[in-house]
Amino acid sequence: TDYISENEILIDSEGTKYVRISMRSVGDFPVNTICSNYYNGGGHKNASGGEYYGSIEQAIEIFESLLEENNKILTQLVSKIENIEDKVNTK
Repeated sequence: TDYISENEILIDSEGTKYVRISMRSVGDFPVNTICSNYYNGGGHKNASGGEYYGSIEQAIEIFESLLEENNKILTQLVSKIENIEDKVNTK
């Protein structure tokens, strides 16, 4: 199962001059690429972080645009997850 969970994304700017980003994923979803390409960061494929020097609103806009750009891939991943959940629930 490959996905990034919405509750595993932290965007925080409290008390800093930049926005801190932390992402977690499962399977082959590469959050390190997202953090490296868009948030001046990096890390492991499934656990990464970065910093964005701009407003928290801009950091969120970038993330939302990434979701839109990758909607097809994310939709396929969600479909895979739902199929696996269905199989588990029918056992």
